[in-house]
Amino acid sequence: MTIFRDLNVQVDEIKAMLTRVVATRTMRDPLGGAHPDLTGPQIHVLVALMAAGPDAALPSMSLAQRIGSSGPTMTGLIDRLERQGMVTRERDDEDRRLVLVRLTEAGRTACALLDAHFTERFGKILSVLEPDDRETFVRLLKHICAALDEKNTP
Repeated sequence: MTIFRDLNVQVDEIKAMLTRVVATRTMRDPLGGAHPDLTGPQIHVLVALMAAGPDAALPSMSLAQRIGSSGPTMTGLIDRLERQGMVTRERDDEDRRLVLVRLTEAGRTACALLDAHFTERFGKILSVLEPDDRETFVRLLKHICAALDEKNTP
């Protein structure tokens, strides 16, 4: 017979574990140090663009929202990424006020390197789990992501 603990006790336990995870740089930012010329926030912009699709162009304000940044901060990030040849800015054909950001070939190459780095790093982290436990972890994480998506859908 399984005894279920109180939800609040479980939440407190998860909160304590996540606090430890956030305090561990490797888990907090598994892409940190993956590219010598990019900062963490710049990496997050590239990853957000890649997630939208390798040829997608996103409005700068949409990018700011996706990574939790302000408009002025996003402008500075895009400026630096543009100088590094990672992204380009384009004006929307229908609304010239709208600035779209797109990955360049160099940006896509950087994303491929970041992806390989993330895969290696997370592979090492997950390797401490037994195969059945990894399957359970992935299944549960899918449920959590779905719940988060539902909460963030207008």
